[in-house]
Parts: sequence; structure tokens; C-alpha cells
Amino acid sequence: MRVLVIGAGIGGLAAAALLSKRHQVVVIDKNDSWGGRARELYLDGYRFDRGPSWYIMPKLYNNFFRKLGAEDLTLIPLKKSLRVYSSKHKIDLYPNDTLNREVFEILEQGGAQKYDRFMHRSKELYDLAYRFIYEDYAKLNPDILSLVFKNFDVLLKNTDDYVNSVFRSTMARNIMKFHSVFLGDVPWRIPAFYSLLIPSYLSENVLYPKGGMYRIVDNIIRNMNNVIFLGNVKAESLNIQNGLVKNLIATINSEIQVKFINAQNSNLPEWISIQGNQIRVDADIYIINHRKNILMQNGSEGRAPIGVFLMYLGIDTDNPDLEHHNLYFSGDTEAHYRAIDRSTHIPEDFCFYFHIPSVTDPSAAPRGKHSIMTLVPLPKNIRIDRAKMERKILDKLEELIGDFRLEQKKVLDMEDFENDYLDRSAFGLSHILSQSAMFRPKNYDTKVKNLFYVGQNTNPGIGVPLVLSSAIIVDNIIRERYG
Repeated sequence: MRVLVIGAGIGGLAAAALLSKRHQVVVIDKNDSWGGRARELYLDGYRFDRGPSWYIMPKLYNNFFRKLGAEDLTLIPLKKSLRVYSSKHKIDLYPNDTLNREVFEILEQGGAQKYDRFMHRSKELYDLAYRFIYEDYAKLNPDILSLVFKNFDVLLKNTDDYVNSVFRSTMARNIMKFHSVFLGDVPWRIPAFYSLLIPSYLSENVLYPKGGMYRIVDNIIRNMNNVIFLGNVKAESLNIQNGLVKNLIATINSEIQVKFINAQNSNLPEWISIQGNQIRVDADIYIINHRKNILMQNGSEGRAPIGVFLMYLGIDTDNPDLEHHNLYFSGDTEAHYRAIDRSTHIPEDFCFYFHIPSVTDPSAAPRGKHSIMTLVPLPKNIRIDRAKMERKILDKLEELIGDFRLEQKKVLDMEDFENDYLDRSAFGLSHILSQSAMFRPKNYDTKVKNLFYVGQNTNPGIGVPLVLSSAIIVDNIIRERYG
């Protein structure tokens, strides 16, 4: 079969790689390179993970690479899971429940026992959810209904209320709520069920791929079979007739980039025709890795409120006490979350995440120096004063990690996301209850038989491991339908 994948993010590439084992595959992307949000950035010897930076749920990566027939990545265990800052605290958390429960006991009386109960339930939820990670929800599964009824309390209760009912310390609450941001929303919008993610980045073996997160993309590309990539090609329209996509029309943005990946020859197939700056593709199967197209299924834009302000910094510092993953919580995290929820400007003292991969992998920076990526979650539709935001982040970083000499800097915000990905949302369709599991956009179109969807805006959801899982689901459906 002839397969066209629209969008060369991780979801599109993963689907292309799996399907290339038994079909002809062409991938197009409006940008000139593959990787989407997971591309890497180089600034004069400093290497940055441009987007995803947290390697969690290793079992899902292993499942994908095994299905692809690829070798596992070289992974470096982190000595500390997370460093958390506030105006009052600097706290280190470890891939070790025994050490972490001691930290929570310091944060509040009885904190160790509360931590134990909370994490035990979270791990139970993860084990339950894992059983259904590759579910396509084509039919009502009675086992899922059983799971729902047994865990009604954490499905109907939101993360904010759930965490507040367990912990009294502001810092403990902040630590146990922040995963909501990486699920695309604020804590009172995310079901408490998603506390299942917390052990994967807090207490279990936290890992980092040697050479950076882009090695995931490299591994996918390396294991493709005779795939053609066309860059600077923007999809314009699908010609749908009688419940089938007949062809796609695309335009060439500038100079077309053609790459033959592990190909047997360097000729375009006859089902791709180019006339001037227009391309027509006559495929049998179409796979889309883009939010706006996916949401056409539901006739709704859906909820995806979070944009980000990103800074990539190359620094020289004498401070030996730096950690890989870091969170700064302001004096009023609720005000920051409310601003995102109401799409208003965030407070002057805001929360942010920062990532220093060179602590774990020295190849990310010149010898003795460090690469830092900072991420401030914002309402996606506001306009910001970039210069003011830069100054605030740099001042706060200096307060947290001490003096440093800034050698390299690049900034990205929602405007750049819109230009690069046609979407101001940083994480994708959020995991509110009405956009979770069987309520999330499916991996297949319900009206167009040969149209499928992958990526963070479809089932199972946000984050690289789930995006890879969406490719497995699509591969399974196509195998069942077409072989």
C-alpha cells in the first residue's frame, strides 16, 4: 500500500517507521527538517533539547523500539529526580521513595505517611492504566468500564482538590500538582487519576538519553525502510470522495528538501506528481500528525490552553551544585494557574521549569560549561513583552543558581510555535476528563476509512511515550484493515 504521512513530528515519524516495514511510505512536512517539537538546537558548541526533555515511562519506549526492531538507546540514570526551589526552600528529590518520604516529613508533620499512601495509589493507577495504553476504543471494553467504576473517586475529583485533601504544606502541594501543566492544563481541570504519572518522574529510575532527547528521533530514522521525506511542503487540502481520501494537494514553501531514508533508489514514486510549486499525492492511506486536522473529527477546537516562553542559554558558571531537572515555584502558584485558565497575563513572580542536561551529559556544552533550557507556561493567546520576560528569567536564574556568564541565547514563544507548527499550543489537547481515553479524538477517522491520526492531540495523549504509543495503535489498526 502507498502511505502518506503528513507531519514529521515524532508521531508521524514513528508511524512512518513502523509502516515502512511492509508499505511504501512518504512523509511531508512544512518545515525543512524532521522531528517537530523534538528537534534539537545547536548554538556554538551548546546543544539543547528544543522541546521534550523528560524521559519517563521507559517501558513504553522499550515497547516501541522492540516493535520497530530497533536497539534501545543508551540511557544515563539521574542521581536526583528533581530539584525544587521557592523563596523558602531548595529541595532535592530522588529516584528513591525512602529518601523522598523523609523530605515530605520535613515539609509537614506526618508527611512521610501521606507520601507513602499517595504514591502507592499513584502506582496502582499507573499499573491499571498501562493495561489499556494501546486501546483504540473502537468497541466498548468491559474491562475499562470496570476500571472506571473502581476508580470513580479519582476520575471525578480534580488534581487540585485531590492533592489538597492529602497534603497541607504549600511546597508538597506544588510538587504533586505541577504534572498538570505537562498534561496541558491547570490542576483543577485535570482529573486526579493522572497522579499516576508522578512516580514515573519523581521516585522511579529517572533517565536521560546519552546525546539528548533527539536520539529518539535518530533511532526512529535509522530503523526506517525505504522512506522518502519531502520538506518545505505544506499540506493544503484533502480530496475526499465517498468516504475515502483520493489525493492530497500540497504547496512547496521554498526550495523542496528531498531525502531518501535507507532507500533502494533515489526516484520519487509515480504516485507523487510535482507541477511548479504544487504537489499532488495519490496514496492509499493517509496519516495526519496535526491538531487542527485531528479535531475536525469532533467539529471542535478542543481545549489546549497552554503556550510557553522558552529560553535556550549557554552559560559559564563556577557553581558545581546544579541539577538536571528543576522547578521554581513562586509565592502564589495559584495566581499563575488562574492566569492560564482565564487567558490573562501571568503575575510578575511566575513559576517555571528549567533543564540543565549538561549536568548529566557533558557533551551538551563546551567543557566546563552548561546548556540550560527554561520553560514558562503561559496562556497561549496572550502577547508578551519578550525583553521583559527574558530579564526576569535571567535575574531569577541568577538568584537560584548563582552568578553566571551568558555566552549564548535563543528565545522562542507562541508566535514561533504558530509559525513552525501552525499551533500556538505547546503541549496539545489537554487531558481534561472530556478529552481523555475514550473521549479523546480517536486514531482513525470515523467517516473517512483511509484517514488516521497520530500525535499528542489524539489517543492516548500528550508526551513522547504516549505519542509513540499512538503510532503503535495506528499501525495495529492498519495491519488489521489492510495487512
